[in-house]
Amino acid sequence: MTKNTESLNDKLQLVRFCITGLEKFKRLSDEEVVMEFRNCHQKLQHVKNSVIESVCMNMEALVCDELRTLKTVSKFAFLNLIEKVESSYKKVKFDLKKLELSHEVTVQDAGIRGMIFLSSESVLLASRTGPKRILVYSVKELKFEHEVQTGDFIPFDVRLIGKLLYVSSEFSDVIQVLRIDDNYSEVFSFSVGKQCFGMDVYDDHIYIACLSAIIKVDMKGNRIGEYPTSGDAKYVVVKKNGHIVYSSQSNNTVTAISVQGDEVWSYSSPNLKYPYGLEKDSSDNIYVTGAHSNDVHILSIDGNLLRRFINLTNPVLFRLNEEQNIVFVCCEGNNIKIFDVNS
Repeated sequence: MTKNTESLNDKLQLVRFCITGLEKFKRLSDEEVVMEFRNCHQKLQHVKNSVIESVCMNMEALVCDELRTLKTVSKFAFLNLIEKVESSYKKVKFDLKKLELSHEVTVQDAGIRGMIFLSSESVLLASRTGPKRILVYSVKELKFEHEVQTGDFIPFDVRLIGKLLYVSSEFSDVIQVLRIDDNYSEVFSFSVGKQCFGMDVYDDHIYIACLSAIIKVDMKGNRIGEYPTSGDAKYVVVKKNGHIVYSSQSNNTVTAISVQGDEVWSYSSPNLKYPYGLEKDSSDNIYVTGAHSNDVHILSIDGNLLRRFINLTNPVLFRLNEEQNIVFVCCEGNNIKIFDVNS
Protein backbone atom coordinates (compact mmCIF):
# COMPACT_ATOMS: atom_id res chain seq x y z
CA MET A 1 0.00 0.00 0.00
CA THR A 2 2.80 2.38 0.92
CA LYS A 3 4.74 1.64 -2.28
CA ASN A 4 1.61 2.22 -4.40
CA THR A 5 0.98 5.52 -2.66
CA GLU A 6 4.56 6.66 -3.23
CA SER A 7 4.32 5.66 -6.93
CA LEU A 8 1.08 7.61 -7.32
CA ASN A 9 2.65 10.66 -5.70
CA ASP A 10 5.59 10.47 -8.09
CA LYS A 11 3.22 10.36 -11.05
CA LEU A 12 1.26 13.32 -9.76
CA GLN A 13 4.47 15.27 -9.36
CA LEU A 14 5.42 14.45 -12.97
CA VAL A 15 2.02 15.57 -14.24
CA ARG A 16 2.29 18.84 -12.34
CA PHE A 17 5.78 19.36 -13.79
CA CYS A 18 4.51 18.75 -17.31
CA ILE A 19 1.57 21.11 -16.83
CA THR A 20 3.91 23.80 -15.53
CA GLY A 21 6.18 23.26 -18.55
CA LEU A 22 3.28 23.52 -21.01
CA GLU A 23 2.08 26.70 -19.37
CA LYS A 24 5.57 28.11 -19.71
CA PHE A 25 5.78 27.20 -23.41
CA LYS A 26 2.47 28.93 -24.11
CA ARG A 27 4.11 32.17 -23.09
CA LEU A 28 7.19 31.67 -25.32
CA SER A 29 7.66 32.71 -28.92
CA ASP A 30 8.61 30.16 -31.59
CA GLU A 31 12.24 31.24 -31.51
CA GLU A 32 12.37 30.86 -27.69
CA VAL A 33 10.80 27.39 -27.92
CA VAL A 34 13.42 26.30 -30.42
CA MET A 35 16.23 27.59 -28.25
CA GLU A 36 14.81 25.89 -25.14
CA PHE A 37 14.49 22.60 -27.04
CA ARG A 38 18.08 22.85 -28.26
CA ASN A 39 19.39 23.46 -24.74
CA CYS A 40 17.47 20.48 -23.37
CA HIS A 41 18.71 18.29 -26.19
CA GLN A 42 22.34 19.24 -25.52
CA LYS A 43 22.00 18.48 -21.79
CA LEU A 44 20.43 15.10 -22.54
CA GLN A 45 23.30 14.23 -24.91
CA HIS A 46 25.80 15.21 -22.26
CA VAL A 47 24.16 12.87 -19.76
CA LYS A 48 24.13 9.99 -22.27
CA ASN A 49 27.85 10.42 -23.02
CA SER A 50 28.81 10.54 -19.33
CA VAL A 51 30.53 7.48 -17.81
CA ILE A 52 28.94 6.34 -14.56
CA GLU A 53 31.06 4.05 -12.41
CA SER A 54 29.87 2.10 -9.40
CA VAL A 55 31.97 2.46 -6.26
CA CYS A 56 31.97 -0.03 -3.38
CA MET A 57 33.22 1.14 0.04
CA ASN A 58 34.10 -1.34 2.79
CA MET A 59 34.49 -0.12 6.38
CA GLU A 60 36.02 -2.06 9.26
CA ALA A 61 36.12 -1.17 12.98
CA LEU A 62 39.16 -2.29 14.95
CA VAL A 63 38.48 -2.78 18.68
CA CYS A 64 41.49 -2.27 20.93
CA ASP A 65 42.40 -4.89 23.52
CA GLU A 66 41.76 -2.46 26.40
CA LEU A 67 38.16 -2.06 25.27
CA ARG A 68 37.68 -5.82 25.06
CA THR A 69 38.70 -6.18 28.70
CA LEU A 70 35.67 -4.09 29.71
CA LYS A 71 33.51 -7.11 28.96
CA THR A 72 34.95 -8.79 32.05
CA VAL A 73 34.34 -5.80 34.36
CA SER A 74 31.32 -6.41 36.57
CA LYS A 75 31.26 -3.01 38.28
CA PHE A 76 32.87 0.32 37.41
CA ALA A 77 32.34 2.04 40.77
CA PHE A 78 30.55 1.91 44.08
CA LEU A 79 28.32 4.90 44.66
CA ASN A 80 27.84 6.19 48.20
CA LEU A 81 25.06 8.67 48.89
CA ILE A 82 26.22 11.33 51.33
CA GLU A 83 23.38 13.36 52.71
CA LYS A 84 24.33 16.98 53.16
CA VAL A 85 21.83 19.22 54.88
CA GLU A 86 22.22 22.96 54.71
CA SER A 87 20.78 24.92 57.60
CA SER A 88 18.01 27.34 56.67
CA TYR A 89 18.24 29.64 59.67
CA LYS A 90 17.86 33.38 59.30
CA LYS A 91 21.18 35.10 58.75
CA VAL A 92 22.02 37.36 61.66
CA LYS A 93 24.26 40.38 61.42
CA PHE A 94 26.34 40.13 64.57
CA ASP A 95 27.00 43.41 66.30
CA LEU A 96 29.25 43.09 69.31
CA LYS A 97 27.86 46.30 70.78
CA LYS A 98 24.60 44.46 71.27
CA LEU A 99 26.05 41.34 72.87
CA GLU A 100 24.81 40.78 76.39
CA LEU A 101 26.46 38.43 78.85
CA SER A 102 23.91 35.76 79.76
CA HIS A 103 25.92 33.66 82.17
CA GLU A 104 29.27 31.96 82.58
CA VAL A 105 30.48 28.59 83.78
CA THR A 106 33.90 27.40 84.92
CA VAL A 107 34.92 23.85 84.00
CA GLN A 108 37.68 22.82 86.38
CA ASP A 109 40.92 21.34 84.95
CA ALA A 110 39.59 21.43 81.39
CA GLY A 111 42.09 23.29 79.21
CA ILE A 112 39.46 23.65 76.50
CA ARG A 113 40.80 24.31 73.01
CA GLY A 114 38.06 22.76 70.88
CA MET A 115 34.29 23.20 70.87
CA ILE A 116 31.41 22.40 68.51
CA PHE A 117 27.63 22.51 68.68
CA LEU A 118 26.28 18.99 68.34
CA SER A 119 22.74 20.32 67.94
CA SER A 120 20.59 23.20 69.07
CA GLU A 121 20.54 21.60 72.51
CA SER A 122 24.09 20.31 73.13
CA VAL A 123 27.66 21.57 72.90
CA LEU A 124 30.77 19.39 72.94
CA LEU A 125 34.03 20.47 74.59
CA ALA A 126 37.49 18.94 74.15
CA SER A 127 39.41 18.84 77.46
CA ARG A 128 43.18 18.57 77.11
CA THR A 129 44.25 18.89 80.78
CA GLY A 130 43.36 16.84 83.84
CA PRO A 131 41.39 13.71 82.88
CA LYS A 132 41.59 13.48 79.10
CA ARG A 133 38.00 13.56 77.97
CA ILE A 134 35.27 14.95 75.76
CA LEU A 135 32.54 16.79 77.64
CA VAL A 136 28.95 17.30 76.54
CA TYR A 137 26.96 20.20 78.00
CA SER A 138 23.53 21.66 77.36
CA VAL A 139 23.60 24.83 75.27
CA LYS A 140 21.15 27.09 77.11
CA GLU A 141 22.30 26.68 80.70
CA LEU A 142 25.60 24.92 80.04
CA LYS A 143 24.76 22.09 82.39
CA PHE A 144 26.94 18.99 82.35
CA GLU A 145 25.34 16.02 80.59
CA HIS A 146 28.03 13.36 80.18
CA GLU A 147 31.68 12.79 79.31
CA VAL A 148 33.71 10.40 77.17
CA GLN A 149 37.14 9.32 78.42
CA THR A 150 39.81 9.32 75.69
CA GLY A 151 42.52 7.42 77.61
CA ASP A 152 46.04 8.41 76.58
CA PHE A 153 44.74 10.40 73.62
CA ILE A 154 44.72 14.09 74.56
CA PRO A 155 42.03 15.90 72.51
CA PHE A 156 42.74 19.36 71.15
CA ASP A 157 40.00 20.13 68.62
CA VAL A 158 36.84 18.41 67.40
CA ARG A 159 34.83 18.56 64.17
CA LEU A 160 31.64 16.76 63.14
CA ILE A 161 30.66 15.36 59.73
CA GLY A 162 27.31 13.60 59.91
CA LYS A 163 27.63 11.16 62.81
CA LEU A 164 31.42 11.02 62.69
CA LEU A 165 33.41 13.06 65.20
CA TYR A 166 37.00 13.89 64.19
CA VAL A 167 39.34 14.51 67.14
CA SER A 168 42.87 15.97 66.87
CA SER A 169 45.69 15.94 69.42
CA GLU A 170 48.64 18.30 69.65
CA PHE A 171 50.75 15.47 71.08
CA SER A 172 50.08 13.10 68.19
CA ASP A 173 50.00 12.99 64.40
CA VAL A 174 46.87 10.85 64.51
CA ILE A 175 43.24 11.88 64.04
CA GLN A 176 40.71 9.71 65.85
CA VAL A 177 37.26 9.24 64.36
CA LEU A 178 34.41 8.42 66.76
CA ARG A 179 30.77 7.66 66.12
CA ILE A 180 28.53 9.83 68.28
CA ASP A 181 25.43 7.64 67.88
CA ASP A 182 27.33 4.55 69.10
CA ASN A 183 28.51 5.72 72.52
CA TYR A 184 31.45 7.55 70.90
CA SER A 185 33.10 4.29 69.86
CA GLU A 186 36.21 4.61 67.70
CA VAL A 187 35.49 3.84 64.06
CA PHE A 188 38.99 4.32 62.69
CA SER A 189 42.01 6.58 62.92
CA PHE A 190 44.56 7.90 60.44
CA SER A 191 47.99 9.51 60.57
CA VAL A 192 48.67 12.98 59.20
CA GLY A 193 52.44 12.83 59.74
CA LYS A 194 52.55 16.09 61.71
CA GLN A 195 51.30 17.45 65.03
CA CYS A 196 47.58 18.12 64.75
CA PHE A 197 45.92 21.20 66.24
CA GLY A 198 42.79 23.08 65.13
CA MET A 199 40.56 21.80 62.32
CA ASP A 200 37.78 22.97 60.05
CA VAL A 201 35.38 21.20 57.70
CA TYR A 202 34.50 22.52 54.26
CA ASP A 203 32.78 20.62 51.45
CA ASP A 204 33.19 17.29 53.32
CA HIS A 205 36.97 17.75 53.59
CA ILE A 206 38.93 18.26 56.81
CA TYR A 207 41.56 20.99 57.02
CA ILE A 208 44.09 20.43 59.84
CA ALA A 209 46.44 23.08 61.22
CA CYS A 210 49.85 21.45 61.69
CA LEU A 211 52.08 24.45 62.56
CA SER A 212 54.18 24.56 59.38
CA ALA A 213 51.36 23.52 57.07
CA ILE A 214 47.63 23.14 56.61
CA ILE A 215 46.84 19.58 55.56
CA LYS A 216 43.66 18.73 53.67
CA VAL A 217 42.21 15.20 53.87
CA ASP A 218 38.97 13.52 52.85
CA MET A 219 36.52 11.88 55.23
CA LYS A 220 38.55 8.65 55.19
CA GLY A 221 41.83 10.39 56.00
CA ASN A 222 43.30 10.28 52.50
CA ARG A 223 45.55 13.28 51.92
CA ILE A 224 44.25 15.67 49.27
CA GLY A 225 46.67 18.57 49.62
CA GLU A 226 49.18 20.40 51.80
CA TYR A 227 49.55 24.18 52.12
CA PRO A 228 52.76 25.58 53.70
CA THR A 229 52.24 28.37 56.23
CA SER A 230 54.39 31.37 57.13
CA GLY A 231 54.19 30.70 60.86
CA ASP A 232 53.11 28.27 63.54
CA ALA A 233 49.48 27.76 62.49
CA LYS A 234 47.35 26.26 65.26
CA TYR A 235 43.86 27.16 64.04
CA VAL A 236 42.27 27.24 60.59
CA VAL A 237 38.94 28.12 58.98
CA VAL A 238 37.92 27.78 55.34
CA LYS A 239 35.66 30.35 53.71
CA LYS A 240 32.96 29.76 51.11
CA ASN A 241 35.28 30.79 48.27
CA GLY A 242 37.77 28.11 49.35
CA HIS A 243 40.29 30.54 50.86
CA ILE A 244 42.12 29.08 53.86
CA VAL A 245 42.60 31.36 56.88
CA TYR A 246 45.02 30.51 59.67
CA SER A 247 46.39 32.27 62.76
CA SER A 248 50.07 32.45 63.66
CA GLN A 249 51.15 33.21 67.22
CA SER A 250 54.86 33.65 66.45
CA ASN A 251 54.35 36.66 64.16
CA ASN A 252 50.94 37.85 65.48
CA THR A 253 49.22 37.63 62.10
CA VAL A 254 46.14 36.13 60.50
CA THR A 255 46.70 35.04 56.89
CA ALA A 256 44.39 33.97 54.10
CA ILE A 257 45.70 31.84 51.22
CA SER A 258 44.06 30.66 48.01
CA VAL A 259 43.45 27.06 46.97
CA GLN A 260 46.76 27.37 45.05
CA GLY A 261 48.57 28.34 48.26
CA ASP A 262 49.12 31.99 47.31
CA GLU A 263 48.66 34.66 49.97
CA VAL A 264 45.41 36.60 49.51
CA TRP A 265 45.62 38.91 52.51
CA SER A 266 47.32 39.19 55.89
CA TYR A 267 46.09 40.98 58.99
CA SER A 268 48.12 42.28 61.91
CA SER A 269 47.55 45.02 64.46
CA PRO A 270 49.34 46.47 67.50
CA ASN A 271 46.16 45.57 69.39
CA LEU A 272 46.33 41.90 68.38
CA LYS A 273 48.70 39.79 70.43
CA TYR A 274 48.99 36.02 70.20
CA PRO A 275 46.10 35.37 67.78
CA TYR A 276 44.71 31.98 68.64
CA GLY A 277 41.24 30.54 68.01
CA LEU A 278 39.39 31.32 64.77
CA GLU A 279 35.72 31.28 63.85
CA LYS A 280 33.63 32.29 60.82
CA ASP A 281 30.00 33.27 60.39
CA SER A 282 27.53 32.81 57.54
CA SER A 283 28.76 36.06 55.94
CA ASP A 284 32.37 34.77 55.92
CA ASN A 285 33.48 37.29 58.55
CA ILE A 286 36.42 35.99 60.60
CA TYR A 287 36.63 36.12 64.41
CA VAL A 288 40.11 36.03 65.95
CA THR A 289 40.80 35.62 69.66
CA GLY A 290 43.76 37.65 70.92
CA ALA A 291 44.89 35.47 73.83
CA HIS A 292 47.44 37.99 75.10
CA SER A 293 45.65 41.17 74.01
CA ASN A 294 42.46 40.04 75.79
CA ASP A 295 40.15 40.75 72.88
CA VAL A 296 38.41 39.37 69.80
CA HIS A 297 39.03 40.95 66.40
CA ILE A 298 36.29 40.72 63.78
CA LEU A 299 37.59 40.79 60.22
CA SER A 300 35.67 41.25 57.00
CA ILE A 301 35.78 38.81 54.11
CA ASP A 302 38.74 40.82 52.76
CA GLY A 303 40.66 40.78 56.04
CA ASN A 304 39.82 44.31 57.15
CA LEU A 305 39.06 45.07 60.80
CA LEU A 306 35.36 45.63 61.43
CA ARG A 307 35.41 45.96 65.24
CA ARG A 308 36.87 44.55 68.45
CA PHE A 309 35.34 42.79 71.40
CA ILE A 310 37.47 43.87 74.36
CA ASN A 311 37.77 43.26 78.12
CA LEU A 312 38.16 39.50 77.94
CA THR A 313 40.75 37.59 79.94
CA ASN A 314 42.96 35.36 77.84
CA PRO A 315 40.31 34.30 75.27
CA VAL A 316 41.36 31.18 73.38
CA LEU A 317 38.14 30.13 71.69
CA PHE A 318 35.18 31.89 70.05
CA ARG A 319 32.14 30.00 68.81
CA LEU A 320 28.95 31.24 67.14
CA ASN A 321 25.55 29.61 67.13
CA GLU A 322 23.60 31.73 64.68
CA GLU A 323 20.53 29.53 64.93
CA GLN A 324 20.26 30.17 68.68
CA ASN A 325 21.67 33.74 68.48
CA ILE A 326 24.35 33.05 71.08
CA VAL A 327 28.13 33.35 71.33
CA PHE A 328 30.45 31.18 73.41
CA VAL A 329 33.83 32.58 74.45
CA CYS A 330 36.27 30.34 76.29
CA CYS A 331 38.71 32.26 78.47
CA GLU A 332 41.82 30.83 80.11
CA GLY A 333 40.79 27.40 78.90
CA ASN A 334 38.28 26.87 81.72
CA ASN A 335 35.89 29.81 81.88
CA ILE A 336 33.08 29.84 79.31
CA LYS A 337 31.08 33.01 78.81
CA ILE A 338 27.74 32.83 76.99
CA PHE A 339 26.47 35.98 75.27
CA ASP A 340 23.06 36.65 73.76
CA VAL A 341 22.90 38.34 70.37
CA ASN A 342 20.13 40.93 70.09
CA SER A 343 19.35 41.31 66.39
